[in-house]
Amino acid sequence: MEICATLPFALMYTEGNNQRVRTAFSRARAAVRQQDLDYELRLLIGLFRYSYWTNDINNAIDLAARGKNVALKTQDPNDLALAGSMLGAASHLTGNLSSRKNILHPVLATRGQGQRFQRPSPDCDVRSAHV
Repeated sequence: MEICATLPFALMYTEGNNQRVRTAFSRARAAVRQQDLDYELRLLIGLFRYSYWTNDINNAIDLAARGKNVALKTQDPNDLALAGSMLGAASHLTGNLSSRKNILHPVLATRGQGQRFQRPSPDCDVRSAHV
């Protein structure tokens, strides 16, 4: 399932936003639907990014709403924050800036409270890395 969920992202970042990427996301999503909420949300976020980047506003709004439904099932604060950020970005695409502000303020207040994303250790600061 990991490869199935990762392939569309690899294609998106190597080939750009084309139909092959959209098809890969759709196939991966169909493969994991209702089996694993983490993968489902990950793929919804990827499809949302694709729709956002290609200005497919109606699809972006639909995907943000689906992401919120999945996040409500997991009840993970980070999932809810990700879904909220998708809804805020979708509101931005529609030009509804007041709605975007109302959606994003609670999202920013909850950042870092869930288990999915861990803060990097202090000795892992990329700003001080010498490349």
